[in-house]
Amino acid sequence: IFVLLALILSVVPVQAQNLPALYDVYDVRSDDVLNVRSGTGTGHAIVGELAWNQRGVEVLRVNEAGRWGLVSSGEWTGWTAMRFLRRQPGYNPTLFPTRLWCVGTEPFWSMQFDSGTMTYRSPDAAAVADPVDWTGQSSNVGSNAYGFSTLRTSGSVTRRQCSDGMSDRLFGFQIHAVRHSGASVGLLSGCCTMQAP
Repeated sequence: IFVLLALILSVVPVQAQNLPALYDVYDVRSDDVLNVRSGTGTGHAIVGELAWNQRGVEVLRVNEAGRWGLVSSGEWTGWTAMRFLRRQPGYNPTLFPTRLWCVGTEPFWSMQFDSGTMTYRSPDAAAVADPVDWTGQSSNVGSNAYGFSTLRTSGSVTRRQCSDGMSDRLFGFQIHAVRHSGASVGLLSGCCTMQAP
């Protein structure tokens, strides 16, 4: 019965809901890599590779059949076979992600959310860390959008593919944040990933 259950689970397609999420490479030989391709099939060109034991691969979305996942790493984005990826346990899509790295350009800035703290960095100022006072999901679109607030910053993070405009990489979240710095107030927009930089 366990063999039959394992066989059934191996052919059930991944559901598109609650993505992006982090996965680990699974069932790839230690002398091999997991290819990432330009499209959903082995006939497409290889655009990257994942190590046989790579952890924390962010899957942005899956194709209609749920058998190929769109992943990003470094400067590229491509498709890989979901049968070689296993979802990391413990992720609750109804909560604001425990760890999230966000970036924006012109001017360049970053926000790192990590276990209840948000650290803001920009080229013209020292890094500033604030406790996150509040997070919550949208009351009308659920876990597709979250809000957050700190002493100096408040905003929203939405599950939506996002481009930083500087690379071929896609991100799984979009952020809009209002940042207070002394007497000035500014709106920052950018992209976020759950994958550690």
